[in-house]
Amino acid sequence: QYKESYSNVHSLLLTTSEEHLIIGLSNGQLIQVNFNYDRGFSEENIRFEPFIQLFHSGRINSIDVSVRKPLVATVGEDKFVKIWNYVENQLEINKEFDEEGLVVAFHPSGFHLIVAFQEKIKMFIILENSLQPFKEIPVKGCTVLSFSDGGNIFDLANYNIIQVYDFFPGE
Repeated sequence: QYKESYSNVHSLLLTTSEEHLIIGLSNGQLIQVNFNYDRGFSEENIRFEPFIQLFHSGRINSIDVSVRKPLVATVGEDKFVKIWNYVENQLEINKEFDEEGLVVAFHPSGFHLIVAFQEKIKMFIILENSLQPFKEIPVKGCTVLSFSDGGNIFDLANYNIIQVYDFFPGE
């Protein structure tokens, strides 16, 4: 899948152990190739692999776009919550959890995020490069999350019930 990317090579780096060649592509992705002076390079022994896994490694369960910031949040079956800056084309936050996130929603300010898991929803403050949890509400099977235009309330749907919460106290 990386053969088409040869023309997009931006930089090369040989690791200090001289066992891997790290290739930087113009789209910001890093890939690695096992390197061996004795074998050289041939179609049979070259195996391209992501150096750093930036993308979800499975299905994306939910995606939301911030109203005020150039950010997109995704949750996937790989148990990661990722926040991407779509103007700079880079991953800003990459947080792994113990369980799969089902739904994600940005607060209209772009400073908060809610993630629904199977047994609960968690509210986070978005810091420079991390998510800081500040509230957890026990809710099972949430399938929809959304904020009001002002962000003072949010609603969620679980099974056939719609619940409305005051965002800051979480009640």
